[in-house]
Amino acid sequence: KLYRFPKPTIALIKTLAIGGGLELANSCDFRFASSGSKLGITAANIGIIYNLVSTKRLVNLIGPTKAKELLYTAKLITAEEGKEIGLVDYIYPLGEIEEKCFEFARQIIRKSSVANNGIKQVIQAIIDGDNEETEEIEKLILESFSSDDYKEGIEAFLEKRKPNFA
Repeated sequence: KLYRFPKPTIALIKTLAIGGGLELANSCDFRFASSGSKLGITAANIGIIYNLVSTKRLVNLIGPTKAKELLYTAKLITAEEGKEIGLVDYIYPLGEIEEKCFEFARQIIRKSSVANNGIKQVIQAIIDGDNEETEEIEKLILESFSSDDYKEGIEAFLEKRKPNFA
């Protein structure tokens, strides 16, 4: 449900994201981690197979070789290692991470919710390879041109000011 949530989502990892915690973080659009935090999927340590949907998401994020490495070894990696392989997007010291994460969120919130929500749906359709959604996505894109956000964006552009999206 988190992956399909219609608005942009951000995971904030302060210390650990192991197993289900990392699965939740991987369901988000962005992952912020504090320096020194640890990440991993330890299903192999207890003799279970990580689920299909989460494995697919992991492969999409970090590629099949790194996904296999994390899953086969069940090792914990640092946030820095996670950033190197694409599992973490941003790293900040523990004392700064919340403010940096909220600052990033405020940048998104200031933009058009019509655009942000649509962007999320378009990118998810591409990632998921869902060709059945193509017509629905195209309709969503066309509808954005008749939205109040579009009207405000155009007026702001013509008036050389920042848009004020409701």
